[in-house]
Amino acid sequence: MRFFALPFLGRLLHTLAVLFLVSVGTVLLLDLMPGDPAAVMLGESATPDRVAALREQLGLEDSFFERYTHWVNGLLHGDMGSSIVTGRPVFDDIIGRLQVTLELAVLATLLAIVVSVPAAVYCAFRTDRLFDRAWTTATSLFVSVPGFVAGVVLAYVLAVQLHALPLLGWVPLGDSLSGNLRTAALPVLALSLAEIAVFSRVLRADLISTLQEDFVVTAKAKGLHPAYILFRHALRPSTLPLMTLSGLSLARIIGGTVVIESIFSLPGLGQLVITSVTTSDVPVVQGS
Repeated sequence: MRFFALPFLGRLLHTLAVLFLVSVGTVLLLDLMPGDPAAVMLGESATPDRVAALREQLGLEDSFFERYTHWVNGLLHGDMGSSIVTGRPVFDDIIGRLQVTLELAVLATLLAIVVSVPAAVYCAFRTDRLFDRAWTTATSLFVSVPGFVAGVVLAYVLAVQLHALPLLGWVPLGDSLSGNLRTAALPVLALSLAEIAVFSRVLRADLISTLQEDFVVTAKAKGLHPAYILFRHALRPSTLPLMTLSGLSLARIIGGTVVIESIFSLPGLGQLVITSVTTSDVPVVQGS
């Protein structure tokens, strides 16, 4: 029991340490971000007295420790504060945008799995053949191209030149399924290219390694069909690392949506973060 508890305790302490550092960093944003949030709210016609009064009202004159304890206390009670630009509760803004970001992340992960698994299986089955070499070259390109570059290229080719997909805008899933998928197609493609490359490379390597195991050699000696050996004996154990990797990939894709949502003007969490940073809306940045 003790051997199982120690790794769990270690991961828990690591997670708490990361959360503490992230929370301190987000509160420090108020000191690090350029500009005065109170002056931004009041506009160019603001007088020094009005700016000072608003800073006092928003708690911007408090010390870092006071602001941090106030923010953590509110967070523990489910209160993320209100936007200093719009006055709306931060929690409501985040929930309203989170659906778009999560949909993009889930669709990109599913697309990466759907494309990478058959490609990796075929490459492992036909190692060093033409398709294997071509796919390996393509995945090297996919994994080396940043997501925002892939988004711009896909938008130029598929939207501007071919008019196959809409360039900008977003149709909610509740309004139209086909419209939603059409507006999500380009961002999802841009987000999934790097994941397709990583997934297929990992699965291909695991499959090739599994195909050299003793139980696979025994299955071949029994005269079983190569395709049956591949799908029945080799694919299942080789997909375990892929399942772990896909979970980590989902979190990485959510981070990547910050730039992709801005390129395609999507009303997601990433665009909310960028808009809040440009307007010095610190409570929204902290909550996001």
